[in-house]
Amino acid sequence: MAVNTDRPQPPSADYGQPTFSQRGDIERRGTKTPKPDDAAGETNWLRIAKEAFEFSTNYMDANYRARWDDAIRAFNNQHPARSKYNSQAYDKRSKIYRPKTRSIIRKNEAAACAAYFSNMDVVQVEAERMDDKNEQASADVMKHLLN
Repeated sequence: MAVNTDRPQPPSADYGQPTFSQRGDIERRGTKTPKPDDAAGETNWLRIAKEAFEFSTNYMDANYRARWDDAIRAFNNQHPARSKYNSQAYDKRSKIYRPKTRSIIRKNEAAACAAYFSNMDVVQVEAERMDDKNEQASADVMKHLLN
């Protein structure tokens, strides 16, 4: 089986060796306790935490960071980092770049504000039985208390 080395892979020793069931299916045990690091039998949890942090950082850098940086640059009306317009050959050209990212975000923010703040009441409280005066009074008091 070929292993894809384009992105970092988790250490397979932490997951245990594959075992085979009676039917021949491969089973992996994902809850295996890490092996002790020193002679006293204690596990170095600080090392494990550092390795997990390093692996997650490498994974984020390899898979998401470039797209996030390009999205932030588009929001700030800049070309992506790997764009030909950032090269020396395009140095004297116009720097105007008008992506729709900022306008779309502003439009969605305005729609969210309109939805959240269109009604001054936080909750709508009504009596279950409208013919009962005590229940209506109780619902009015609860509405004023909650708002």
